[in-house]
Amino acid sequence: DDDFLDDEGAPVKAGPELQLRQARARSRARAQGAAAAAAAARASGVALPEHLDPRLIDTWAFDVLAMSREEARAYVLMMFGSMGLLRLDEGGPDDVPEAGKASLDADTAASEGFCSPKTLWNFLERLEGGYRRNAYHNFQHAVDVTHTVYRYAVLTEPRTHVTQTEKFALMVAALSHDLDHPGVSNAFLVNTRDPLATVYNDS
Repeated sequence: DDDFLDDEGAPVKAGPELQLRQARARSRARAQGAAAAAAAARASGVALPEHLDPRLIDTWAFDVLAMSREEARAYVLMMFGSMGLLRLDEGGPDDVPEAGKASLDADTAASEGFCSPKTLWNFLERLEGGYRRNAYHNFQHAVDVTHTVYRYAVLTEPRTHVTQTEKFALMVAALSHDLDHPGVSNAFLVNTRDPLATVYNDS
């Protein structure tokens, strides 16, 4: 790759210059992955909102409260694409994988992607329906937490050894961490003798 060669064609030596070039290469790959995920989703029939800015996912200016629900889902889809977690080579009207592509083997999924953009989009729609319309522990909060997890995973990537499988698990966990949250504290549930308190506190 020309990015890692100096002016004389020799490999760039270890040091700040090489680190900067590696960071730029990772940033380009993430941007391409995000754009490819959006394009693949549209090609499979997902009606993504217009005027999405893929660069937004790589900033702390990401404001989910200023977005529609469709925009929030679209940006989550781009986060997954940016991390290389989606299978982008599937097609067809029913989004049915070709033989051998739907492997549940972690190594295969990590190298080829865990699911298609359309599958992720359907999952996000179902997931959103599992969140209540609380003031805080709602779907927007889940997307905000997911963006934070995404940012930390991306920013620490050069210093950590998080596998693709672990990244996928982190992102799904962030998205679903407050599913069906009633919007009140544990103490409130205990004091009002809510059935949840009985089930999980045994008191």
